Amino acid sequence: MVASARIAANYCTGTTRGLLNLALVNMRHCGINVDQKSTAYNNIYNKLLSDFIKDSDQACNSLGQQLDYVRFIRDVEATVAPPAIEEQNKASPPSSEPISTDKLIVPGERMGALRLDMNIRDLVKILGPATKEPPGLWRFSKMFEWDKLGVSAQVDSSTGKVLAVGIFVSSSGPWDMTIKGFSSADYTTAKGIRLGARREDAISALGPPERTVSGGGATSLYYGRRGMRVTAVDLGPHAGEISQIRIFWPTPPLGDSMIIPRERISNVGIGMALDRALALLGGGYHHEKEASGGDFYYWPHFGLGFVECNGQISSVRVARPSESDAGTIRYATADELSLDSALDEVEKAFGQSSTKQSSDGSIASLVCDSSGISFTFNSAHKVVAIEVFDPLRVCVSLEKKINNRP
Repeated sequence: MVASARIAANYCTGTTRGLLNLALVNMRHCGINVDQKSTAYNNIYNKLLSDFIKDSDQACNSLGQQLDYVRFIRDVEATVAPPAIEEQNKASPPSSEPISTDKLIVPGERMGALRLDMNIRDLVKILGPATKEPPGLWRFSKMFEWDKLGVSAQVDSSTGKVLAVGIFVSSSGPWDMTIKGFSSADYTTAKGIRLGARREDAISALGPPERTVSGGGATSLYYGRRGMRVTAVDLGPHAGEISQIRIFWPTPPLGDSMIIPRERISNVGIGMALDRALALLGGGYHHEKEASGGDFYYWPHFGLGFVECNGQISSVRVARPSESDAGTIRYATADELSLDSALDEVEKAFGQSSTKQSSDGSIASLVCDSSGISFTFNSAHKVVAIEVFDPLRVCVSLEKKINNRP
């Protein structure tokens, strides 16, 4: 891919638009299209033009020798921002056709025609605009609900990509309500788990859950490795019956879950190439550019993220900002330090080489530069995030950005 950029530079005749057009041709081969009348095109053009005015030879050499082609493409993709998430909810008119007759729930993959590898625009084409938009599970997500259909989706706010899809007993009507040929009660797994089934039937079919969470008059059974959550009501005439089923990206075993300072967390290591890490962890991630430098990626179902600089991973982070995040995976150091460890335990292991970061008189984080590890704490002095890094690779000072990530 670097060679592709060099070819573009070698063909450069000194005209900015000629160079940019050749780059756009290369991008189209990679499936990326940019309208030449768009603001994004003009912004890129003006930037290249500015470089040429300063030093035309250096501009060509920079494209050919210093820019990794993958990064060039990604920068253009970031410039061509998708429509605001609210607009995507309205962008595509719903299909007039009945919703697919496929009613099979495949954990970690789809609910009939509603797939995890879709985006919000795909869902709107099938279901029409969402009727409710309650808060998302994460700061980077939004929830969309089709209340009359009993369907919900958790969507990444910046990309519109689906993170989870669910069906539920709608508050707008009875459990067996059917609209537009769609009844959420018709959806079922291959083993017969559906809305209205008994909680004990789900356990009999799926086995003991990896995690159980009760609260708000309901109990949720988490099957992370399968990519499914089943929720049953605890009170009222439907007590013990399943009222919600959610599918999400599955959480298969990911290495040894060890946290090795300056080196790795599980099988995601410092210095690993970005494309290798993306292939290893798969879909269902959040991506954002950091104002202080680098790109941050986060997989809620693994509770794992990393910062990428110049095509390589510079730091790896574990956190659990939501109850739904990777609740069955326990990442830990050789000293058994993990999420929820106490401040005094961390100070005992790393305190002598740590820099304390205080917030309002309480300890917010410990950054151990010499060891290549940092810990972030909540108000109860419990660990809520752990990050390993190589001080020679970090994009900017970790102290400036560590508390701004999920």
